[in-house]
Amino acid sequence: MSVLPSFKALTIRNKLLVMVLVPLLVVLPALGALLLLWSNAAIDRMLVTKVRSDLAVAQGYFERVRAEVDTGTRAVAESAALQRALDGAGQLDALLQQARQRDRLDFLRVLPGAPTGAAGTHLALLAPKEQDMLPPELRERVAVTLVPTRNAAPTTRAQEDRAMVVLANAPVLAADGSLIGHVQAGVLLNRNLAFIDHINEIVYPAGSLPFGSQG
Repeated sequence: MSVLPSFKALTIRNKLLVMVLVPLLVVLPALGALLLLWSNAAIDRMLVTKVRSDLAVAQGYFERVRAEVDTGTRAVAESAALQRALDGAGQLDALLQQARQRDRLDFLRVLPGAPTGAAGTHLALLAPKEQDMLPPELRERVAVTLVPTRNAAPTTRAQEDRAMVVLANAPVLAADGSLIGHVQAGVLLNRNLAFIDHINEIVYPAGSLPFGSQG
């Protein structure tokens, strides 16, 4: 025999109470599940939007760095001081050193003829045999130890030995418009902590993250 009284045996008040509560017991869990699914989707959209916004900010800074490298390289290539130095009326090494420090370039040099690679300013990935443009102290910064990471592409390499460089080439022209050579300059991104820290400060300024975490 059932412990619970049958529906017919209930009083009218209890019957009304059961009729009100039973639908709620069915609807509320379903409503809760719908709210959970909606909140998860909304949070996912918010996170995707936040990541896209952060990447856009970082991309904007990178484009500014690339523009500065391009502007600095062209300024040197088109300067009258460079023309005088090439004619023997000035000190070329001192001029390049001063321009490199002023424009915050990692390397700056004048080469004969037209550039062998792409003209203008671009992001280059240089194999070890192509890194002769880098001074010795910069070559030591190229190698990056590869850390095993879940879902990373399989590789047998223990380190990354290619150099990622913002590379600029600008022609040097004589007064008659003929090509004398070209200026090559750039910034090495491998283990460039100043570059990385500045992006971090822009994307995640102090106090923007909770619980004292860092971007």
